[in-house]
Amino acid sequence: MTDMELLLDCQSFEGLSEEELARLIEISEYQHLSKGEILFREHDESKNLYIVIEGCLGVRRHIIHEKDDAVPLAPVIAEHGAG
Repeated sequence: MTDMELLLDCQSFEGLSEEELARLIEISEYQHLSKGEILFREHDESKNLYIVIEGCLGVRRHIIHEKDDAVPLAPVIAEHGAG
């Protein structure tokens, strides 16, 4: 699937013209993550938009125990695939 086809199929971009989607692709930066690599952490500030092109991302939430400062990693609560 091409980048254009992926965006055309993505509900978030519904209503945008192919020219607008082409411009979005043009200004995009591609980032490859290895298995287990963290894209961003909870509460990080960002103005970025991330689109999964291939593979999937797991979403986890950190849980802090009231009596412990340790922040264990919780199980995956959601997965997002291409699109």
